[in-house]
Amino acid sequence: MTGPAASLLRFSPGGKIPRHSHTGYEHILVLSGSQIDENGQVFAGGLRIHPPGSAHSVTSESGCIVLAIYEKPVAFDHQLSDGFPASPGH
Repeated sequence: MTGPAASLLRFSPGGKIPRHSHTGYEHILVLSGSQIDENGQVFAGGLRIHPPGSAHSVTSESGCIVLAIYEKPVAFDHQLSDGFPASPGH
């Protein structure tokens, strides 16, 4: 991915996304459940905007579905052994 993109993400209970940095704006709309990061918890219907240069990790204790809209790609702080970043629910 090199430009804007959108993803529908489903977190299993206990799902996590490792720490990553934003090279552009990221808009997160929580559609069901809730997720938490270093800025606090966001519940269904909540919108969180991460500006360029921000970094965080994400966890969902009970699971959630979110719409993520990215202006530019995110940069993961570390990769899994297969070369891909960890995905929600894994």
